[in-house]
Amino acid sequence: MDAQTIIQACQNECAANSGDCNAFVKAVESDLSLSDFSPGDDADAIVIILETSPQWTKLADGVAAKAAADTGVFVIGGMKSADFNPVRVHGHVVVVVSGPLAQGQYPTAYWGSLDGPPSGPVGATVNFSFRSGDRDRVEYFQRN
Repeated sequence: MDAQTIIQACQNECAANSGDCNAFVKAVESDLSLSDFSPGDDADAIVIILETSPQWTKLADGVAAKAAADTGVFVIGGMKSADFNPVRVHGHVVVVVSGPLAQGQYPTAYWGSLDGPPSGPVGATVNFSFRSGDRDRVEYFQRN
């Protein structure tokens, strides 16, 4: 896999999945011929799989997530609903892609969103996907 393939999969799935982050991540994963998640998995379930599956490795931070994405590795960032402050009804997940870092720490990503703006067809950085009080606690995982 290469970085541009992941970006293209994200762009292909933006419009159809802009209103649901977990549907977006699962659609991109399917486009990449991967199948780690089940149809009923929400963002919380996806993050739990990322944390526990031997197919995924936790990365140190957004800088490491960007470095992995730049090499064509599939990278997902996310938080479970209980990890937000205040606690939210839903967790949130994004697909990290090759691109610039914002403020030296927030990688470029694509996402859908139940209660916030979707990333759009050109991506944005993670700091626009998570509230300022939460964005420094996003966990990043790479597919092995």
